[in-house]
Amino acid sequence: MKSDQPISATKNYCGINKKVIIFINRTRSLLYPKIFGPSDSKGVTIESLEMNARIIFEEILPYFIEEKERRQYVIRELKASLPKIHETLNTDIQAAYSGDPAVYSYDEIMLAYPSFQALTVFRIANKLYQLDVPILPRMMTEYAHSMTGIDIHPGATIGHHFFIDHGTGVVIGETAEI
Repeated sequence: MKSDQPISATKNYCGINKKVIIFINRTRSLLYPKIFGPSDSKGVTIESLEMNARIIFEEILPYFIEEKERRQYVIRELKASLPKIHETLNTDIQAAYSGDPAVYSYDEIMLAYPSFQALTVFRIANKLYQLDVPILPRMMTEYAHSMTGIDIHPGATIGHHFFIDHGTGVVIGETAEI
């Protein structure tokens, strides 16, 4: 239900967009450290990647969730969901590989396909959407949209083995079930 809030922002969101992008990048590096990890990855461990992602997430969550206990719950649930998100993304990679005769490797999909970029962000944002985190999931998918041309609402329902060939102009709305 929409509120009758005034047009001016009720909170100070200065700097949040950059923090959201950092959070996206750090979380993707947890899922695929050899693809999205830091370029100076010597000595970088999953534990250090996880700590970095958690630190930025703890910085941005107060913008959207006031209660500390609720924020800690969201952090725990997101962390626990990462293996499942990774597993589902792997099926998306398989779908691209088997469905596109122009692709030559899994690495090519992860590095060069806008679909994989958009789906990676969507699957993380979708989990946050399911956890009732306000605004943040939409910011994440809009960032992916600006980078890929693929607009996926974080509330959409998208199963495993999903692939979008090319993608510019693709819109998947909140009520979509794929």
